[in-house]
Amino acid sequence: MCLPGNALNETQDHSIVRREFVQLGLSESVKAGRGIHIYRLVEYGSCDIRTSLSEKPPMRINADFQQRTTAHTAQMPWQPSPMPGVSRRMLDRIGDEVARATSIVRYDPGSAFSRHVHSGGEEFLVLEGVFQDEHGDYPAGTYVRNPINTAHTPASEPGCTIFVKLWQFHQHEKNILRVDT
Repeated sequence: MCLPGNALNETQDHSIVRREFVQLGLSESVKAGRGIHIYRLVEYGSCDIRTSLSEKPPMRINADFQQRTTAHTAQMPWQPSPMPGVSRRMLDRIGDEVARATSIVRYDPGSAFSRHVHSGGEEFLVLEGVFQDEHGDYPAGTYVRNPINTAHTPASEPGCTIFVKLWQFHQHEKNILRVDT
């Protein structure tokens, strides 16, 4: 059931307009059977409200989009991802492993990620090397746009570096796009 637009200050394009990380009070934490604080992520959108519980606040990197920021990516350390041989430089992030994020991701030669669904969509630009999945091989300069709920098994036999954005799609965007720029 869709909630009234004015209750959520809904935008014209029905995008998620508010995301809150609410720290539950200690008494509510105790009721949940824990003596620690619990955080609840609440996403308000045009037709849904999603919540999840966590014992710590989510990662927030350059998360205030009203503030200008500069990232000197060549000076940033590579952070390991959950998969061996895949590392990243996080440019912005709201959330932990499943997050609204912008990153530079490096695949070492022969590395791969397990099959996964992009429930918030994904778009990336191959900066160097060749990115691969079951849909094809994408050399440097290729732009790929995988909308909400698309799945793939990413890998790179020769190694590659990509600029990637996650969870930044509107619900009505459904077109897959692959362009060799």
